[in-house]
Amino acid sequence: MNVILLGKPGSGKGTAGIEIAKDFNFKLISTGDLLRQEKSSGSTIGKQIESIMDRGDLVSDDIINDIIEQELSKPLPIDMYYLFDGYPRTISQARRLDEMLNISAVVYFDVDDATIAERIEQRGKKSGREDDQDSDTTKCRLENYYNDTQPVVDLYENSDRLYKVDASKSAISVYLQIKQLINKLNKEEEEEDNGIY
Repeated sequence: MNVILLGKPGSGKGTAGIEIAKDFNFKLISTGDLLRQEKSSGSTIGKQIESIMDRGDLVSDDIINDIIEQELSKPLPIDMYYLFDGYPRTISQARRLDEMLNISAVVYFDVDDATIAERIEQRGKKSGREDDQDSDTTKCRLENYYNDTQPVVDLYENSDRLYKVDASKSAISVYLQIKQLINKLNKEEEEEDNGIY
């Protein structure tokens, strides 16, 4: 069962993703981490990514899709599935992912913009990430989210694969909501495989 974590920047996807991947034996694919790795590599594409990310803009679909495809081409143990954090962010990416993999569930982190802005600022102070401490960059990220990613949320909701969690709550509460959901979906999948439905 391949799962996507979807939500606004700073909604808690990264924090929950690490724990969920560990507990359910998922391979966690975080586009933020992959992009930061490329950015720090000093490659030509890394320099391109750096200037885009520093402005708070989204990296092009082509670059992201290529990076994801590279990750998916790596061997995966037979009992392991993928957990995506930060991908897909656009309709084009969502369609491309559906061509590459079967996605069973999309977990949407539901949280308001004011909480997001506060969290990102706090995260920036703790981590020293300059882009997180710039309110204009955060505003730009949220605008990009509404323009590009909200339609992805709608797409998955229309295909009955979207499950919402209340991400305004504590990290442990969000984690427990997702854990309960994945256990429920796993049980339903097992029952379907055993012909109970």
